[in-house]
Formats: sequence, structure tokens, C-alpha cells
Amino acid sequence: QEGIDMRKLTAFVLAFLLLAMWTGQLRAERVVADLTSHHVSVEFDFSGADLTLFGAVEDTALHAAGKPDIVVTIAGPKDSVRVRMKENFAGVWINGARKLLHNLPSYYPVISNRPVSKITDAETSRLLRFGLDDVPLSEFSGDRFDEFAQAFVRLKKRRKHYAASSNGITLIGKSLFRGELRLPADVQTGEYVAKVHLLRDGNLLSQYDTRFHIKKEGVESWIYNTAQDHSLLYGVLAVLVALASGLGASYIFRQA
Repeated sequence: QEGIDMRKLTAFVLAFLLLAMWTGQLRAERVVADLTSHHVSVEFDFSGADLTLFGAVEDTALHAAGKPDIVVTIAGPKDSVRVRMKENFAGVWINGARKLLHNLPSYYPVISNRPVSKITDAETSRLLRFGLDDVPLSEFSGDRFDEFAQAFVRLKKRRKHYAASSNGITLIGKSLFRGELRLPADVQTGEYVAKVHLLRDGNLLSQYDTRFHIKKEGVESWIYNTAQDHSLLYGVLAVLVALASGLGASYIFRQA
């Protein structure tokens, strides 16, 4: 009789664990997303590009009441930037202190379906780097840290490489969403990582990463590769083109 009771107890415990696991799976929400294109070509007439991000919230059970929140961060290739401070010397503004900063995101827009401050608390936003001031600036150190950090972010904002849009994501129903991303003309080539975050009630439920590449092609690619890999040839060709242009212009003016 004792053995039978133990078997019943074991079966009951296993059934309970399976039910708990099944219930947990039903309640789990997961976000998936993709881009309309994973490759952007940069040619001589490149003036920027538009990408569309689309996705869905997967949930095997009924969706929770209300709509979720979506926040997307896009990090561009790492870049090295020299930041100089202008200083007033005897009434004249001159270049003062400077720092060379390494491994900083060259591009960092943040798009969401509503203001991040209404989606989650400041600490979660900082940890997930939802704010433009939360970009990892680990290379900054030493004196005047805050000044250089603020100057760097301010310059990136001015060039629209660092930007935030609280209406960049459109929710469609309770499970679908889409977003628009505008790439400026002077965007850097390389790999870009879009991190899609699903939040509900201020808590992160799921994250999905997708990538795209920006690459020079055509004449732009040939000129860039020649300058990088064959600098001597590039220099000679540049001089020849300049001489030909000067001689051509001189001939035209003499004939006029």
C-alpha cells in the first residue's frame, strides 16, 4: 500500500510539473522581426535610403490585455572620433583640449511606439540603452569627462546619426508592428545591428536581433578600394585627372 501511494505521489508531482511548464509556455510572449532589405548599396548618387522594419509578437495563448510596447535600437559600425574643445583665448576662439575616442557607435537611432519615459523606468532604459545619453562611451576617461561626452553626443545629434523617435513604430492590432528607418547620405559602410525589444508593463519580455549591411558599389567602390589598397596608384591618377581638367579648362577659355 505504501508503494502504491508513492507511485501516486510521483505521478501527481510529474503531472503538476508538466502542467506548470505547459502553462508557462502558453503565457510566454516572443517578438520576431525582419527588414525589407538586408543590403544597402552606396553609389556615386547615393542620397540616403529608407528601410522598413516589420514584426510580430508571438504568443501561443490569448494575448494579454492591451497592446505591448516596442523599442528598437540600431547600432552602426564602431568608429574613432577626435573631439576638440573650442576655448576663448584673448577674445579669439581656438582649438583647445582634445581626445581621440575609439569603438563608439557611428550611428545610433532609437525608435519606439511612444515615448520611452512612458514605456519603462529610467533604470531599465539605461540598462537597455534606450536613451541617446545611454550610448556606451567607455573610452571617455580622465578630466572633463562630462564635457567631452556631451560634445560627442551633441555632434552626432546634429548630423542626425543619433536620433530618437517616439512615433517611429506603428502597432497594428495587438500583435503586429512596423517601423520606418531613414539612413542619411553620409552614413558609414559596414554592419548594422537592429535590436527589437518587446516590453509590457515596463518589463522586458523578449528581444530579437536582425542585421543589415551598407556597402559601396560601382564607381564609389572602385575609388574607395583603390585609395585604401593602392594609395600610390590612386595618388598618380588623382594628379593626372587634375592636370587633364586644368588643361581642358585652359583650352576652353582660350577658344572663348
